[in-house]
Amino acid sequence: QAYSICVSSFTEISPQTAEVGALLAKAYAMSGDPQHRDAVEVYFIKSINAYQATLGTKNRETLAIIEEFCNWLAQIGKKQEAYRLLKASLKSQVISYGDCSEKVAETLYNMGTICFAKGEVRKANHLLRKCLMIQILIYGNDHSKSRETKNLLTLIQRASKSPSRWKREAIPGRRNSVCKGTEV
Repeated sequence: QAYSICVSSFTEISPQTAEVGALLAKAYAMSGDPQHRDAVEVYFIKSINAYQATLGTKNRETLAIIEEFCNWLAQIGKKQEAYRLLKASLKSQVISYGDCSEKVAETLYNMGTICFAKGEVRKANHLLRKCLMIQILIYGNDHSKSRETKNLLTLIQRASKSPSRWKREAIPGRRNSVCKGTEV
């Protein structure tokens, strides 16, 4: 009802309805109820579209709601969609906040962690290295965000150097194969 009241008072494409849509999306998302996922997505998309149409794609409000939507998408397992939206908004963030901004570093970090979760180690390493350079420039070497990114990069480097235990054990014909008895 809140959204309908706002639309009747303003228009569907206005900063006010964009803000109401964003608030409704966040409220539904905070409930954590899987039944509300469709509502969360609908209100985030309506909000993003209204912000983009009225304030522009490079506006900070627009970029902030896109980031929140991406975080929610990643939380519910829609990492590919989150990555796609983050990548699409990265140029606008660089224009709005600058190359070496906290927001750009945060987006690179989120994109890197999504890639790592999907097993795209090289891409994750590349994105997180860029993120770390910006973080060190902004916060310094010893800040918690810089240290967290360094630790993640160390983990990625270790993971890429040694093949996973499961991959080694699943080689057909090996004595210790996990798949023993499944070979045809």
